[in-house]
Amino acid sequence: MRPSENNVEFPKRVFRRGEYILIDIDIDENLGKKNRTMEFYLMQYINYKSKESCFYRLEKSKTSEIQNFSLKTEDFQYKQSFLVPSNIPSTFEFKEDILTVSYVLKVYVNGKKFKFPIVIGDRYQQ
Repeated sequence: MRPSENNVEFPKRVFRRGEYILIDIDIDENLGKKNRTMEFYLMQYINYKSKESCFYRLEKSKTSEIQNFSLKTEDFQYKQSFLVPSNIPSTFEFKEDILTVSYVLKVYVNGKKFKFPIVIGDRYQQ
């Protein structure tokens, strides 16, 4: 890592409902801020397409914020975890994208955005 970068990592991208997502964050030591801000969002995207003649037409698209929280820290290295809710549907794709459910973890460190597509479900193996 270069000395003037923020870095966000986590060891895997496939999670079961009820499992913790563990996130490692390295914050640029050159920023000199005492209060470093971090925001975490677990986003759900649902898309439904219906077929009209030989074309697909998007009928409905929904984005939901499943979980979010923010914090301030004086640390340059930080570890955070949060629980994947047990009452959300698994990542899902049905026949030629007619119905899809997908998830993205968004992390903001001092305003810089990191996006990670993740898979949630009991039937997925890493």
